[in-house]
Amino acid sequence: MSDTRPPRRSGARRLGGLAGAIVDATVQGVDIDAALAGVDVDDLLDRVDVNAVLDRVDVNRLLDRVDVDRLLDHVDVNRLLDTVDVNRLLDRVDPDRLLDRVDPDRLLDRVDVERLVARAGIAEIVASSTGAVAGRGLDTVRRQIVGLDVILMRLLYTLTGRDTAKVPIGPGERTATGELQTPDMAGVGAPAEMSGHYAGLLTQALAVAGDLSLATTLYTLFLTLVASAVTTIFGVDLAGASQSGPLFVGGLLAWLALYLTGTLGIQGRTPVMALLGLRLVTRTGGEPRPRRILAWVVALPLSLLSLGAGFLVMLLGREQLTLHDRIAGTAVVYDWGSREAGMPSPLTRFIESH
Repeated sequence: MSDTRPPRRSGARRLGGLAGAIVDATVQGVDIDAALAGVDVDDLLDRVDVNAVLDRVDVNRLLDRVDVDRLLDHVDVNRLLDTVDVNRLLDRVDPDRLLDRVDPDRLLDRVDVERLVARAGIAEIVASSTGAVAGRGLDTVRRQIVGLDVILMRLLYTLTGRDTAKVPIGPGERTATGELQTPDMAGVGAPAEMSGHYAGLLTQALAVAGDLSLATTLYTLFLTLVASAVTTIFGVDLAGASQSGPLFVGGLLAWLALYLTGTLGIQGRTPVMALLGLRLVTRTGGEPRPRRILAWVVALPLSLLSLGAGFLVMLLGREQLTLHDRIAGTAVVYDWGSREAGMPSPLTRFIESH
Protein backbone atom coordinates (compact mmCIF):
# COMPACT_ATOMS: atom_id res chain seq x y z
CA MET A 1 0.00 0.00 0.00
CA SER A 2 1.53 3.30 -1.14
CA ASP A 3 1.76 6.63 0.88
CA THR A 4 -0.50 9.39 -0.63
CA ARG A 5 0.40 12.32 1.86
CA PRO A 6 2.94 14.16 -0.31
CA PRO A 7 0.57 14.51 -3.27
CA ARG A 8 -2.11 16.01 -0.92
CA ARG A 9 0.38 18.53 0.54
CA SER A 10 1.44 19.53 -2.93
CA GLY A 11 -2.20 20.05 -3.94
CA ALA A 12 -2.84 22.31 -0.93
CA ARG A 13 0.11 24.45 -1.86
CA ARG A 14 -1.16 24.78 -5.33
CA LEU A 15 -4.63 25.66 -4.06
CA GLY A 16 -3.18 28.32 -1.72
CA GLY A 17 -1.14 29.83 -4.51
CA LEU A 18 -4.20 29.94 -6.72
CA ALA A 19 -6.24 31.66 -3.98
CA GLY A 20 -3.48 34.24 -3.46
CA ALA A 21 -3.32 34.97 -7.14
CA ILE A 22 -7.10 35.42 -7.22
CA VAL A 23 -6.95 37.86 -4.20
CA ASP A 24 -4.14 39.84 -5.78
CA ALA A 25 -6.00 40.07 -9.03
CA THR A 26 -9.17 41.10 -7.17
CA VAL A 27 -7.38 43.78 -5.11
CA GLN A 28 -5.64 45.15 -8.15
CA GLY A 29 -8.95 45.35 -9.90
CA VAL A 30 -10.69 47.24 -7.04
CA ASP A 31 -10.86 51.02 -7.28
CA ILE A 32 -10.34 52.00 -3.62
CA ASP A 33 -11.33 55.62 -4.17
CA ALA A 34 -14.54 54.62 -5.87
CA ALA A 35 -15.27 52.13 -3.11
CA LEU A 36 -14.74 54.74 -0.35
CA ALA A 37 -16.76 57.30 -2.28
CA GLY A 38 -19.70 54.95 -2.17
CA VAL A 39 -19.51 54.56 1.61
CA ASP A 40 -22.03 56.58 3.64
CA VAL A 41 -19.77 57.59 6.54
CA ASP A 42 -22.57 59.09 8.62
CA ASP A 43 -24.63 55.91 8.27
CA LEU A 44 -21.54 53.86 9.13
CA LEU A 45 -20.84 55.91 12.25
CA ASP A 46 -24.47 55.73 13.30
CA ARG A 47 -24.21 51.95 13.22
CA VAL A 48 -20.99 51.87 15.26
CA ASP A 49 -21.42 51.20 18.97
CA VAL A 50 -18.79 53.64 20.33
CA ASN A 51 -19.11 52.38 23.88
CA ALA A 52 -18.46 48.84 22.80
CA VAL A 53 -15.42 49.96 20.81
CA LEU A 54 -14.03 51.95 23.77
CA ASP A 55 -14.64 49.03 26.09
CA ARG A 56 -12.29 46.94 23.93
CA VAL A 57 -9.58 49.63 23.83
CA ASP A 58 -6.65 49.19 26.20
CA VAL A 59 -6.14 52.84 27.18
CA ASN A 60 -2.84 52.22 28.95
CA ARG A 61 -1.28 50.52 25.94
CA LEU A 62 -2.67 53.24 23.70
CA LEU A 63 -1.13 56.00 25.83
CA ASP A 64 2.16 54.13 26.00
CA ARG A 65 2.40 54.33 22.22
CA VAL A 66 1.60 58.07 22.09
CA ASP A 67 4.58 60.39 21.61
CA VAL A 68 3.42 63.33 23.75
CA ASP A 69 6.16 65.65 22.54
CA ARG A 70 5.29 65.15 18.89
CA LEU A 71 1.60 65.46 19.73
CA LEU A 72 2.15 68.83 21.51
CA ASP A 73 4.28 70.06 18.64
CA HIS A 74 1.24 69.75 16.40
CA VAL A 75 -1.09 71.55 18.81
CA ASP A 76 -1.80 75.23 18.13
CA VAL A 77 -2.19 76.44 21.72
CA ASN A 78 -3.63 79.80 20.73
CA ARG A 79 -6.35 78.24 18.60
CA LEU A 80 -7.05 75.70 21.33
CA LEU A 81 -7.47 78.42 23.96
CA ASP A 82 -9.64 80.47 21.60
CA THR A 83 -12.08 77.58 21.38
CA VAL A 84 -12.29 77.16 25.17
CA ASP A 85 -15.36 78.70 26.78
CA VAL A 86 -13.81 79.80 30.07
CA ASN A 87 -17.15 80.65 31.66
CA ARG A 88 -18.59 77.21 30.96
CA LEU A 89 -15.37 75.63 32.18
CA LEU A 90 -15.47 77.57 35.46
CA ASP A 91 -19.16 76.79 35.88
CA ARG A 92 -18.30 73.09 35.87
CA VAL A 93 -15.51 73.48 38.41
CA ASP A 94 -16.45 72.63 41.98
CA PRO A 95 -14.21 74.95 44.11
CA ASP A 96 -15.05 73.11 47.32
CA ARG A 97 -13.91 69.76 45.94
CA LEU A 98 -10.85 71.41 44.43
CA LEU A 99 -9.88 73.04 47.74
CA ASP A 100 -10.52 69.81 49.63
CA ARG A 101 -7.80 68.17 47.55
CA VAL A 102 -5.26 70.92 48.35
CA ASP A 103 -2.82 70.14 51.15
CA PRO A 104 -2.00 73.57 52.67
CA ASP A 105 0.93 72.18 54.66
CA ARG A 106 2.65 70.74 51.59
CA LEU A 107 1.87 73.89 49.63
CA LEU A 108 3.41 76.17 52.29
CA ASP A 109 6.41 73.88 52.63
CA ARG A 110 7.24 74.61 49.00
CA VAL A 111 6.93 78.40 49.45
CA ASP A 112 10.16 80.31 50.12
CA VAL A 113 8.67 82.85 52.54
CA GLU A 114 11.89 84.86 52.97
CA ARG A 115 12.34 85.23 49.22
CA LEU A 116 8.67 86.12 48.80
CA VAL A 117 8.88 88.82 51.49
CA ALA A 118 12.10 90.17 49.97
CA ARG A 119 10.58 90.42 46.49
CA ALA A 120 7.42 92.04 47.82
CA GLY A 121 9.41 94.68 49.69
CA ILE A 122 7.42 94.09 52.89
CA ALA A 123 10.25 95.42 55.08
CA GLU A 124 10.47 98.66 53.12
CA ILE A 125 6.69 99.08 53.15
CA VAL A 126 6.49 98.52 56.92
CA ALA A 127 9.43 100.86 57.57
CA SER A 128 7.95 103.57 55.36
CA SER A 129 4.49 103.25 56.92
CA THR A 130 5.89 103.22 60.45
CA GLY A 131 8.05 106.26 59.71
CA ALA A 132 5.10 108.15 58.23
CA VAL A 133 2.88 107.38 61.23
CA ALA A 134 5.62 108.34 63.69
CA GLY A 135 6.32 111.55 61.75
CA ARG A 136 2.66 112.59 61.82
CA GLY A 137 2.47 111.88 65.55
CA LEU A 138 5.61 113.90 66.20
CA ASP A 139 4.28 116.78 64.09
CA THR A 140 1.08 116.82 66.13
CA VAL A 141 3.00 117.06 69.42
CA ARG A 142 5.26 119.78 68.02
CA ARG A 143 2.31 121.82 66.82
CA GLN A 144 0.65 121.67 70.22
CA ILE A 145 3.85 122.90 71.90
CA VAL A 146 4.26 125.69 69.34
CA GLY A 147 0.63 126.71 69.85
CA LEU A 148 1.05 126.85 73.63
CA ASP A 149 4.31 128.75 73.15
CA VAL A 150 2.58 131.41 71.02
CA ILE A 151 -0.16 131.83 73.62
CA LEU A 152 2.40 132.11 76.45
CA MET A 153 4.57 134.66 74.63
CA ARG A 154 1.57 136.84 73.73
CA LEU A 155 0.44 136.73 77.36
CA LEU A 156 3.90 137.69 78.65
CA TYR A 157 4.22 140.50 76.08
CA THR A 158 0.79 141.81 77.10
CA LEU A 159 1.74 141.74 80.81
CA THR A 160 4.98 143.61 80.09
CA GLY A 161 3.20 146.15 77.91
CA ARG A 162 5.04 145.31 74.68
CA ASP A 163 3.51 145.60 71.25
CA THR A 164 3.85 142.21 69.56
CA ALA A 165 3.43 143.82 66.14
CA LYS A 166 6.77 145.59 66.56
CA VAL A 167 8.71 142.49 67.65
CA PRO A 168 10.74 140.84 64.81
CA ILE A 169 9.50 137.34 64.13
CA GLY A 170 12.93 135.85 63.43
CA PRO A 171 16.64 136.53 62.87
CA GLY A 172 17.73 138.32 59.70
CA GLU A 173 19.98 140.92 58.11
CA ARG A 174 19.65 144.56 59.19
CA THR A 175 19.09 147.25 56.55
CA ALA A 176 20.82 150.64 56.43
CA THR A 177 18.03 152.08 58.61
CA GLY A 178 18.55 149.39 61.23
CA GLU A 179 15.40 147.44 60.42
CA LEU A 180 15.65 143.68 60.85
CA GLN A 181 14.85 141.77 57.64
CA THR A 182 13.52 138.32 58.51
CA PRO A 183 14.65 135.64 56.04
CA ASP A 184 12.00 133.73 54.10
CA MET A 185 12.36 130.19 55.45
CA ALA A 186 8.89 128.93 54.49
CA GLY A 187 9.10 125.46 52.99
CA VAL A 188 12.41 124.54 54.66
CA GLY A 189 10.96 124.06 58.11
CA ALA A 190 7.71 123.16 59.71
CA PRO A 191 5.06 124.40 60.07
CA ALA A 192 5.44 126.75 57.12
CA GLU A 193 3.85 129.68 58.97
CA MET A 194 6.33 129.32 61.90
CA SER A 195 9.49 128.18 60.11
CA GLY A 196 12.43 130.46 60.86
CA HIS A 197 10.58 132.27 63.66
CA TYR A 198 12.13 132.78 67.08
CA ALA A 199 11.38 129.83 69.36
CA GLY A 200 9.30 130.72 72.39
CA LEU A 201 10.08 130.47 76.07
CA LEU A 202 8.25 127.16 76.61
CA THR A 203 9.92 125.32 73.72
CA GLN A 204 13.41 126.51 74.60
CA ALA A 205 12.96 125.66 78.29
CA LEU A 206 11.71 122.16 77.40
CA ALA A 207 14.67 121.64 75.06
CA VAL A 208 17.26 122.66 77.68
CA ALA A 209 15.58 120.61 80.42
CA GLY A 210 15.34 117.60 78.14
CA ASP A 211 18.98 117.80 77.04
CA LEU A 212 20.21 118.15 80.62
CA SER A 213 18.14 115.13 81.68
CA LEU A 214 19.29 113.03 78.71
CA ALA A 215 22.95 113.96 79.13
CA THR A 216 22.85 113.27 82.91
CA THR A 217 21.21 109.90 82.31
CA LEU A 218 23.83 108.93 79.74
CA TYR A 219 26.64 110.05 82.09
CA THR A 220 25.20 108.03 85.01
CA LEU A 221 24.77 104.98 82.79
CA PHE A 222 28.37 105.34 81.58
CA LEU A 223 29.69 105.51 85.15
CA THR A 224 27.61 102.47 86.11
CA LEU A 225 29.06 100.44 83.24
CA VAL A 226 32.61 101.56 84.13
CA ALA A 227 32.09 100.65 87.79
CA SER A 228 30.71 97.25 86.80
CA ALA A 229 33.69 96.60 84.49
CA VAL A 230 36.21 97.63 87.19
CA THR A 231 34.50 95.38 89.72
CA THR A 232 34.52 92.44 87.31
CA ILE A 233 38.13 92.85 86.15
CA PHE A 234 39.92 94.14 89.24
CA GLY A 235 37.54 93.09 92.01
CA VAL A 236 37.22 96.67 93.28
CA ASP A 237 33.70 97.54 94.39
CA LEU A 238 32.81 101.01 93.10
CA ALA A 239 29.06 100.53 93.34
CA GLY A 240 28.91 102.43 96.62
CA ALA A 241 30.95 105.38 95.38
CA SER A 242 29.30 108.75 95.97
CA GLN A 243 27.60 110.40 93.01
CA SER A 244 27.55 113.81 94.63
CA GLY A 245 31.22 114.45 95.27
CA PRO A 246 33.39 117.03 93.50
CA LEU A 247 34.82 114.42 91.12
CA PHE A 248 31.37 113.32 90.00
CA VAL A 249 30.12 116.91 89.57
CA GLY A 250 33.25 117.93 87.67
CA GLY A 251 32.95 114.96 85.37
CA LEU A 252 29.26 115.69 84.82
CA LEU A 253 29.95 119.32 83.88
CA ALA A 254 32.66 118.24 81.45
CA TRP A 255 30.31 115.65 79.96
CA LEU A 256 27.49 118.23 79.57
CA ALA A 257 29.85 120.63 77.81
CA LEU A 258 31.06 117.86 75.49
CA TYR A 259 27.49 116.69 74.82
CA LEU A 260 26.16 120.16 73.95
CA THR A 261 29.21 121.32 71.97
CA GLY A 262 29.48 118.07 70.02
CA THR A 263 25.83 117.77 69.01
CA LEU A 264 25.45 121.47 68.18
CA GLY A 265 28.69 121.41 66.19
CA ILE A 266 27.64 118.37 64.16
CA GLN A 267 24.10 119.32 63.16
CA GLY A 268 23.32 122.70 64.73
CA ARG A 269 20.92 121.15 67.22
CA THR A 270 20.97 118.81 70.19
CA PRO A 271 18.95 115.55 70.17
CA VAL A 272 16.09 117.09 72.17
CA MET A 273 16.17 120.25 70.06
CA ALA A 274 15.86 118.05 66.97
CA LEU A 275 12.93 116.23 68.57
CA LEU A 276 11.14 119.51 69.28
CA GLY A 277 12.03 121.00 65.90
CA LEU A 278 14.53 123.70 66.99
CA ARG A 279 17.82 124.88 65.51
CA LEU A 280 20.61 127.17 66.70
CA VAL A 281 21.50 129.92 64.19
CA THR A 282 23.37 133.22 64.24
CA ARG A 283 21.69 136.59 64.83
CA THR A 284 21.41 136.94 61.04
CA GLY A 285 20.00 133.44 60.50
CA GLY A 286 23.25 131.78 59.36
CA GLU A 287 25.09 128.68 60.56
CA PRO A 288 26.98 129.37 63.80
CA ARG A 289 30.75 128.90 63.92
CA PRO A 290 32.36 126.67 66.58
CA ARG A 291 33.39 129.67 68.72
CA ARG A 292 29.77 130.88 68.89
CA ILE A 293 28.60 127.37 69.81
CA LEU A 294 31.22 127.20 72.56
CA ALA A 295 30.19 130.64 73.82
CA TRP A 296 26.53 129.52 73.87
CA VAL A 297 27.42 126.40 75.91
CA VAL A 298 29.56 128.41 78.38
CA ALA A 299 26.89 131.10 78.81
CA LEU A 300 23.99 128.65 79.26
CA PRO A 301 24.74 128.05 83.00
CA LEU A 302 24.30 131.81 83.63
CA SER A 303 20.68 131.55 82.45
CA LEU A 304 20.15 128.43 84.56
CA LEU A 305 21.87 129.60 87.76
CA SER A 306 19.81 132.80 87.77
CA LEU A 307 16.72 130.65 88.42
CA GLY A 308 15.68 130.90 84.82
CA ALA A 309 15.86 134.68 84.68
CA GLY A 310 18.23 134.36 81.73
CA PHE A 311 15.36 132.95 79.66
CA LEU A 312 13.04 135.83 80.60
CA VAL A 313 15.56 138.22 79.06
CA MET A 314 13.90 137.37 75.74
CA LEU A 315 11.03 139.64 76.81
CA LEU A 316 13.43 142.61 76.79
CA GLY A 317 14.83 144.40 73.78
CA ARG A 318 13.75 144.19 70.16
CA GLU A 319 14.71 140.61 69.48
CA GLN A 320 13.39 137.50 71.23
CA LEU A 321 16.75 136.32 72.60
CA THR A 322 17.77 134.70 75.90
CA LEU A 323 20.76 135.83 77.95
CA HIS A 324 23.05 133.09 76.59
CA ASP A 325 21.91 133.88 73.02
CA ARG A 326 22.78 137.57 73.49
CA ILE A 327 26.23 136.65 74.85
CA ALA A 328 26.99 134.17 72.06
CA GLY A 329 25.40 136.19 69.24
CA THR A 330 23.01 133.35 68.38
CA ALA A 331 19.27 132.65 68.24
CA VAL A 332 17.03 129.59 68.47
CA VAL A 333 14.40 129.19 65.75
CA TYR A 334 11.76 126.68 64.73
CA ASP A 335 12.98 124.29 62.02
CA TRP A 336 11.44 120.88 61.35
CA GLY A 337 13.60 120.13 58.32
CA SER A 338 12.47 119.65 54.70
CA ARG A 339 9.77 117.10 55.58
CA GLU A 340 6.11 118.02 55.21
CA ALA A 341 4.60 119.19 58.47
CA GLY A 342 1.25 117.51 58.02
CA MET A 343 -2.18 118.94 58.81
CA PRO A 344 -2.41 121.80 61.36
CA SER A 345 -3.64 120.81 64.79
CA PRO A 346 -6.89 122.22 66.24
CA LEU A 347 -4.85 124.43 68.54
CA THR A 348 -2.87 125.85 65.58
CA ARG A 349 -6.08 126.57 63.66
CA PHE A 350 -7.51 128.32 66.73
CA ILE A 351 -4.42 130.53 67.02
CA GLU A 352 -4.51 131.39 63.30
CA SER A 353 -8.19 132.34 63.51
CA HIS A 354 -7.56 134.66 66.50
